[in-house]
Amino acid sequence: DSDFKKDEQRDLVFIMVDVDFFKRVNDDYGHAAGDELLRKIAQRLSTVMRKSDLLVRWGGEEFLIMSRAADRSGTPVFCSRILDVMASAPFDLLGGVKVRKTCSIGWSPYPWCESAYEAICAEEVIELADTALYLAKSLGRNQSVGFLPSDDAIRSPERISIETLREQRSNLIRVIRTAGTITTTHTVNVPKGNASDFPEEFLVRGKIKTED
Repeated sequence: DSDFKKDEQRDLVFIMVDVDFFKRVNDDYGHAAGDELLRKIAQRLSTVMRKSDLLVRWGGEEFLIMSRAADRSGTPVFCSRILDVMASAPFDLLGGVKVRKTCSIGWSPYPWCESAYEAICAEEVIELADTALYLAKSLGRNQSVGFLPSDDAIRSPERISIETLREQRSNLIRVIRTAGTITTTHTVNVPKGNASDFPEEFLVRGKIKTED
């Protein structure tokens, strides 16, 4: 929106949440158990959300959280809360079945780059969040990945479009990765290459063992 101004409102962050190995629940216990698990996951996710946040089922085992009037710099901490609450206790399902579940998260803010508000529309930011989710899953699940503009993108906002981001993610996208309980923050420089080799800022966290 051309009327969007930085001082009028904060970020709208799109957060995609995918239940890890959800198909196993359907296969082992039936679709009724899977449906109940999704309902209980939605309830558990709501315990870490603000009243202004919106949670919707995005299809299959995915949820979309729209975090309104948010600060993108605080999103990794919010994602860590989601990861922790998901793995904090078993889910009680039909027939006394108990299952532990983790999730994978991909997120990205709108407007994506403050120096180029109109370069990426909201639908394209959701695409970025979905791509970040795929990266989180490919890196081992039970973690979150966020896509933010890199220093190159901020310096050259005229280069930003969904097409260039698809083609040049390693140059224009800064990847934020979180997994487990936050213990320290440090920057890691890695070679440029495929999607798993993006420059990454890691929030190093502990791991919670699951049954998967």
